[in-house]
Amino acid sequence: MGLFDLFRSKANEEKTPQGSMAELYSDLTMGQKYSIMQLYSFCNVTCFENFKNSKVSYEILMAASNSLGVTIQQANKYFETHGQFENLMMQMSSIDDKSILDILLLDYMKMIALSNEEKRAQRCELITNVYEELGYTEDDIIERIEKATAMARMFNL
Repeated sequence: MGLFDLFRSKANEEKTPQGSMAELYSDLTMGQKYSIMQLYSFCNVTCFENFKNSKVSYEILMAASNSLGVTIQQANKYFETHGQFENLMMQMSSIDDKSILDILLLDYMKMIALSNEEKRAQRCELITNVYEELGYTEDDIIERIEKATAMARMFNL
C-alpha cells in the first residue's frame, strides 16, 4: 500500500485517521510495531519539559498506539526481553514499505519539534541515526520534511 492509498475511501471502511493508519500497519509484525512504538516513546515530550507541548505529543503518541494496536508498556516489555537497539534496528530495517517509514519520520519529527532545546537535539540525533541506518541520507530526511511542510501549507493544515 502506498502513501496515496491512505486517502482513498471505501464504503464500509472506518473514516478516521486511526482506521486508515491501522490498515496501513496491518501487515507489520508485532516486533516491528513494538519498534515503532518504542521510537514514539523516545520522542515523546514529557510534562517536565513543556506541559502544553506534552499534551500535543501525547496525542500523537496515543494515536500511534491505537493505530498500531500496541502500548508503550508492551513495547518496553518486548525490548526488556529481546534487547534494545540492535533488535529495534533489525525490526525497523525489515519494514519493506518505505511510505510507512516516511510517515513515521514525519510523526517523530513533529514530536521532536515540540521538545525543549536540549532534548530536541538528542532526539533528532537518535532519529537521524536510525533513519541513516535504514539507508536514508540527511538530505533524504530534510527533503521529506520539506515536502510534508509544503503540502501542509498548501492544504492549510
